[in-house]
Amino acid sequence: MQKRCANQPLKILGRIGPSMSWALVSTFVGSIFIAAPLHAASAVDRANQIKEWRSNCTDPDSDMRLAWLEASIESDDLIAQRTCAKLALFDSDVEMRRLGVQMALVMNDRLIVRFSESEELLAALKLAGEDKNKIREAESDFGYTHDAFEGLAGSMTLAPKRVSLNAPSSDWMIIPNSGVESESFQMSLTVIGDSVSGVGTASTPTGRSVTLNTQLDETGVLSGYIAFHGGPKFPATIRLL
Repeated sequence: MQKRCANQPLKILGRIGPSMSWALVSTFVGSIFIAAPLHAASAVDRANQIKEWRSNCTDPDSDMRLAWLEASIESDDLIAQRTCAKLALFDSDVEMRRLGVQMALVMNDRLIVRFSESEELLAALKLAGEDKNKIREAESDFGYTHDAFEGLAGSMTLAPKRVSLNAPSSDWMIIPNSGVESESFQMSLTVIGDSVSGVGTASTPTGRSVTLNTQLDETGVLSGYIAFHGGPKFPATIRLL
């Protein structure tokens, strides 16, 4: 038996017996070259479908845009739904924006509320300068803001408990830093137009009550404020899609 050198390729085609047809070989080899064009054609078709959804959901007629947005909801096409919902967040029609927000809430398995320290605290700290006593006084005066910010590290995670396209209100679990869900920490969100407000209870060093008020901005992000236990307002944002 002839030995094969290590750098010599296996001659698979040379092993074809007399009973095997070269047509089979050509079919096998041809399939290698056909597969790529078939996948490419499929990708082109899919891209055209997505472009069609994008075009329909940006129709100049607001009624047509709304109809196509509703059609995406009825479809099983998750990409179409996400594409049209994201476009709706930037729409000039408030009903489109409202439905876009509703769709986005249903699509998300997590919402991240990101916030920074309150403008009032930042102004007080600026006035305090390098004076350590004044800095401590400012942090004491705005204790709710400072402690909550430190305790939550500038973000709060929401997980859906009850959310529906057919209801303006939804219920969410507030996930503490420990990552352990608790029935004690919840928030109810309400969509009115392109605004989302919320009230609930959160585990913070400063207390349990939390309120949220946001509205879609020109970047398609919910922007507003969050406040803990009646304390000063934190600038807050929620990226939906």
